[in-house]
Amino acid sequence: MKNPYQKILIQRADRLGDVVLILPVIDALRSAYPDAEIHVLTSKIGAQFLDGHPDVTNIIADSSEEGVFSAGYKLLIQEIKVEKYTLYISLWNDRKYALLGFLAHIPKRLGDATDLTLALFYTQPIRQNWKDITRHQIEFNLDLLRPIGIKSSLKNGHVHIDEIAAANIQKRIRKVVNGAKKIILIFTGTGGTNEPIPEKAVQDFIQLIHLKNEFQIILAGQHTKGSLFNASKDSRVLNLVGQTSIKELVALIDASHFYIGPDTGPTQIASFLQKPMLFFSSMKPNPPARWGSLSPYCVIIRKEYTCYHDKMDACTPKTCFSYVTGTTLFQSFYELINQKSLNESRVGQELKRFHLKHTLRTLLLTRSLDEYDACFSSIQNHRDDHLLIFPYYVHRWSLTTVLRLIKLVKKHNINVLQGPIPFWVRRLIQLYMGIVEVYTRPVFEPLGFLPEYNTDELLGLYQKQCQR
Repeated sequence: MKNPYQKILIQRADRLGDVVLILPVIDALRSAYPDAEIHVLTSKIGAQFLDGHPDVTNIIADSSEEGVFSAGYKLLIQEIKVEKYTLYISLWNDRKYALLGFLAHIPKRLGDATDLTLALFYTQPIRQNWKDITRHQIEFNLDLLRPIGIKSSLKNGHVHIDEIAAANIQKRIRKVVNGAKKIILIFTGTGGTNEPIPEKAVQDFIQLIHLKNEFQIILAGQHTKGSLFNASKDSRVLNLVGQTSIKELVALIDASHFYIGPDTGPTQIASFLQKPMLFFSSMKPNPPARWGSLSPYCVIIRKEYTCYHDKMDACTPKTCFSYVTGTTLFQSFYELINQKSLNESRVGQELKRFHLKHTLRTLLLTRSLDEYDACFSSIQNHRDDHLLIFPYYVHRWSLTTVLRLIKLVKKHNINVLQGPIPFWVRRLIQLYMGIVEVYTRPVFEPLGFLPEYNTDELLGLYQKQCQR
């Protein structure tokens, strides 16, 4: 049959990490429609990253922050109209871009139906359960292709390596890197939506790695005011902070053997390039199940630190992330080395379970002290497998008890409430977290403590509740 979508426009005019995560969408469209033109409307940084991608026919960079009534926006509409696109996929559900496909008269427009005022501008709005924290952003992106017969899944994306940038990087590496040593690339910053790995921890880790004399450290990232790495003159470290273009950074990641970084765009690139990595998942609202690495060899550094703040602007990194030390990084890195040497790779559902273990946090309510005492050995087994369960004995239900539970939910980043909890109690907690805190509402698992269940069986129970 003739392809009805000869000219497709994908929109993700957002941060680098968000643009990286649309690569599986580009791959899926190219596979389904090999003869179609695929154009991408993106941000300036996104355009730099996608430039030269073999499956992208054209890139439109929209770097303006002007509103829908500006002259620049009207010019953008005209530019889109001229192209006569047959399919528009809006991956960032922003008012400006939801309206764009409608005003440009693109006949088929796909987008998220969550915001009803924006869903009106799509010919086929797709309902997505954003409350389900067990699904990856890649899966949400691919959801939007459902009306054209493409199924969603957790899959990798093709990263384009620019040949000229790769040659330039190889020249710079060869000047200082002993060919016998493996390269550890450390990314030192973020785009602002997450926190970087504490610099003192990185410095101490480098000193510990130097004692082994087996690896070459390379630093990369953007210049940050006051950073310890701006003036770093360690002759044993190749410091490329602020000295690479986007294309060169991609080539540098590709040339490395191991990668260490926070939850940010370059880390997602390293993930798609399947680099063994330490993935620092810092902020409570950004769990690994939503943004985690797809590398088959990965160690997640994440701790449910004692902090009552759910918003980034209220966070105090020096306090919250003090658990990340040079020794933490060093031990985690050798855990990664061991994982790689034993070929203990994670793919498919095993990778999904790995993310869930580092995401789901349960507050287990018991109604007797005997049950409370009996659950500790089983809970410790789950904790050893990275699934955190916090027991709490309730003598009687009252408003004071509910307030205490809310405090625990905020403190421990709880997203699952389990046990014999009255309806009014869990509804108060869910309403408070969803409306007052504007944060993930905990789901409810009615079964009490299940000592006979292993970690994977519990994950299955919790996942079903999240998907409802």
